[in-house]
Amino acid sequence: MSKPQTIGARLRALRAARDWTRREACAEMGVTERTLSRWESDVTQPGAEHVVMLARVFGVSADRILEPGRQAA
Repeated sequence: MSKPQTIGARLRALRAARDWTRREACAEMGVTERTLSRWESDVTQPGAEHVVMLARVFGVSADRILEPGRQAA
């Protein structure tokens, strides 16, 4: 059985599906590149308000970002 995808991996996949660089994604999200880098590398996780924003920016549900068993793209 495969290991569930992390939040960081799902964020990377969502960003890649849109062909966004980290800089472009940060401009859409209104966060710093350091913040996005820390989320994507699973150093930290986005808080509830950021999960809502990420869902809006990527056009997905918050569940899609948060659920460990779901694939992002």
